[in-house]
Amino acid sequence: MADWQIGDVAITRVVEVEVALPGGGAGSMVEKAYPDAVKEIGWLRPHFATDEGHIRVAIQALLIEPPKHRIVVDTCVGNDKERGNPFFNKLQTQFLKDFEKTGWTRSVDIVLCTYLHVDHVGWNTMLEGGKWVPTFPKARYLIGKREWEHWENENDPDNAPCLPRRNGGRAGPRHRHAFRDAGHVKRDGEGYRLEV
Repeated sequence: MADWQIGDVAITRVVEVEVALPGGGAGSMVEKAYPDAVKEIGWLRPHFATDEGHIRVAIQALLIEPPKHRIVVDTCVGNDKERGNPFFNKLQTQFLKDFEKTGWTRSVDIVLCTYLHVDHVGWNTMLEGGKWVPTFPKARYLIGKREWEHWENENDPDNAPCLPRRNGGRAGPRHRHAFRDAGHVKRDGEGYRLEV
């Protein structure tokens, strides 16, 4: 079921939301991506833009399965979270069902948060029985130290990520974090590797 196989590593994409949005202007994901400008870049269609010049956006997690680990990279937006952005507010998707359709369970080893925006950390926690709990309770969460320090001091509840110490994302003491600086991605022969 893997979307990509690289040597003995399987990589599977699980999409939470995929939409086409008009771009351009202040507040847009890509301020210079006005539909007419997008239409002029032929190679964007059909995979990255529509014929109308709207940008295709996917909020997705990557499931990476090397021989000894099960790794989730970014956990999308998540359900039930209160957000000021109407698109994200109390979102309800089939993400966990789609996740399980890949043959994976919530028993993963590592969750790698590339950065801590709400569309990358939402399923770090989930609402269960009226309480926020870790979605992946056995996982070790890898988070960039500088990114964590930025959000630890941020007083913006709408953009605060869903992490154990956050309002709306409190998961309790079993949640484990490992802080990594960019230096933990090492050159290894022909490629790169993340020290875990």
